[in-house]
Amino acid sequence: AANNAATSANNAAAANNAAATTAMDAAASAKNSAADASKSASDAATAEPAKK
Repeated sequence: AANNAATSANNAAAANNAAATTAMDAAASAKNSAADASKSASDAATAEPAKK
C-alpha cells in the first residue's frame, strides 16, 4: 500500500511537471508572439513616412 501511495505521488508530481512545462511553453510562445507583433508594428511605423 505504501508503494502504491508512493507511485501515486510520483505520478501526480509528473503530471504537475507536465502542466507546468505546458504553461511555461505557452507563456514563452505568447511572449514571442508579442515580440513579433511589436516588431511588426515598429517596422510598419518605420515604413510609413517613406510611403508618403
